[in-house]
Amino acid sequence: FTLILLGFPVNFLTLYVTIEHKKLRTPLNYILLNLAVANLFMVFGGFTTTVYTSMHGYFVFGETGCNLEGYFATLGGEISLWSLVVLAIERWVVVCKPMSNFRFGENHAIMGLAFTWIM
Repeated sequence: FTLILLGFPVNFLTLYVTIEHKKLRTPLNYILLNLAVANLFMVFGGFTTTVYTSMHGYFVFGETGCNLEGYFATLGGEISLWSLVVLAIERWVVVCKPMSNFRFGENHAIMGLAFTWIM
């Protein structure tokens, strides 16, 4: 229940503030926004369903609801994890290869986003 109460507003505000302020629209923040979207998938697809069915004592949405809940919860979890992998790679390049000419640009961020959704 706490994950829903904290997860929705924090991730929604992350999206809202980034959309409202152009200075925050950087390639690195694309990955963080992707993480916020994935967490919203988890909040709506997984956590709310789990809380609702726990209050009833059984899964009330039937087989289709079970499949959808599993799909969205898994999708959100996988996108979150792969987004963290992309962030870790970006940080590794910055920290371990500081003298190289590599700059994490918009094309890299878009490729990272595509990677997280395809994997």
